[in-house]
Amino acid sequence: MYKNIYFKLAELLVLLTILLSINCCSFAGYKIGSVMEEKNNKKGSYFAGKIEAGTKTKVYLRDGSCIEGTYKGLSEVSSTDYARTYSKIRSQSPANILLPAIGDTINVKSKRKTSPNNEFLGFGYQYRRVILPMGEKRGSECFYISARSFDDNQQQKYYLSDISKIIVGDSKSINKKAIRNLVFEGEIPLMTSINFLTASGIQNIALNNINHFELPGKKNVKGTYFAYGLGIDFIIFMILFLNTDMSLGTYSIDM
Repeated sequence: MYKNIYFKLAELLVLLTILLSINCCSFAGYKIGSVMEEKNNKKGSYFAGKIEAGTKTKVYLRDGSCIEGTYKGLSEVSSTDYARTYSKIRSQSPANILLPAIGDTINVKSKRKTSPNNEFLGFGYQYRRVILPMGEKRGSECFYISARSFDDNQQQKYYLSDISKIIVGDSKSINKKAIRNLVFEGEIPLMTSINFLTASGIQNIALNNINHFELPGKKNVKGTYFAYGLGIDFIIFMILFLNTDMSLGTYSIDM
């Protein structure tokens, strides 16, 4: 006799279950907001050149430590210090990965041209935004090989994203992908460092020692997206509710 009443209540319960399990927009909004908030604040080392001087930030180093202070810009490591550091790291590099020595002759090939007879000077960094070739990793457009032409004595920058082949001497080819990975992992010293003002004064931090920056970004993004999702949940619930015949009607009891 009260079968229809129970049926309607069960129908509403099913609708609520569907809403919570499938259309839980508030939860999705919170997750999306959390990801966006972390992405806004956390930037890889290749982002260094885009940070405005005077920005307060945290620098997370590859050894797990963190330094808090004010970013003051980029600087170049002295050629003497760089040569010393690079030579030490090169001597410790895996035997199966060829790293040119400072002063080696290298030939650089890109899609646009071939640049033979260059003196290898080292690896460096300069921020730039370009359209990357298919398969290239974001950030490879910022790291470059520095070399000086033996022909005109002009120093050139060959960005990793533009290079198709590097040859040392007459025939030894460098594994570009392996070099790129070593640069991204901080295993290859860079000629570039950042100037960072801390409570104890200015510090010069080698860019290859930096894992990422934490920048002041938009706050409470996850709360905003949670509110958006909650509003959508409510609208969906009301649509389902209003389209469900909740009238219990009048029922007679058969004696």
